[in-house]
Amino acid sequence: IAGRIAERGLVSLLAPIERVAGWDTVMPLYRLEQQYLPSEARILAAVRRVLAYQ
Repeated sequence: IAGRIAERGLVSLLAPIERVAGWDTVMPLYRLEQQYLPSEARILAAVRRVLAYQ
């Protein structure tokens, strides 16, 4: 999604693109998968950072 936004509307953005992804490490086994994947809390925190950008 971020790539498409950057390709088509980068000059129109009022804040930098924030990427929310898995941690920069090897994908863990299934027991730790929920800790690795982006959670609702991490996504909402990123949205708040972008909306608060000045």
